[in-house]
Formats: sequence, structure tokens, C-alpha cells
Amino acid sequence: MDDKKHPDRFSIVFNLDDPKQRFASEELHLHGRHKAQFLAEAISSYVLLGSFCLDKASIEEIVTTCVNGVLQRLQAESIVLAEAPLPQDGSPSVDTDAAWSNEDYSVIAATLSSFQQ
Repeated sequence: MDDKKHPDRFSIVFNLDDPKQRFASEELHLHGRHKAQFLAEAISSYVLLGSFCLDKASIEEIVTTCVNGVLQRLQAESIVLAEAPLPQDGSPSVDTDAAWSNEDYSVIAATLSSFQQ
């Protein structure tokens, strides 16, 4: 590293004719007085993940693994729900203390929107 009077200070001039550099400049302006923290996070992420390149086969394998995991979880939940005992009066029970996930809300929204069409 160069011997500088202030090794923690940098002057950066972006070439606004380059779309990537213009985007970077605009993004930095959004961070106000927190530019250094943003740059530190961005550079750390880039350096750590920059050498981590995926080819199409690797991406497909990761996506397939994730989708299969979700399908298995949904199937397990369906089995648990199907095996849940009904109350004495035969009506389905509703657990009002159960937390709803974003997925639950998405299913409800999709169902409602299909009725609106």
C-alpha cells in the first residue's frame, strides 16, 4: 500500500458515460454519510463471493435441491394436517395462535385474485 498521509481516505471519480459506474455513483449518493460502510460491505461481499462462480449445471442443481426441499416440507405438512384429529363436534379446528407465513398470505391472495377474474 502507498504511504499516504491519510490511508483511510480515497478520492473516486466515476465515469458517468459508463452505465455501471453511473449506477454505482447514484447508489452511493443514496447512502448519504454511510458511504464507507456501504462500500466496505460491498467490497467484502464481492471479494468473498467474486471467485465463487456458478455454471448453469450448478445453478440448476441448487434450484432443484431447494424446490425438492420445499415440496418435501409441504408434503410433510399436508400429511400432518390430514392426520390431525377432528374436534368432538366434527368441525375442523383452527389454531388462532399459529403464526401465518408469507407463503400463507400469498396463497390466500392468489385465491382471492382468481375469484376476481
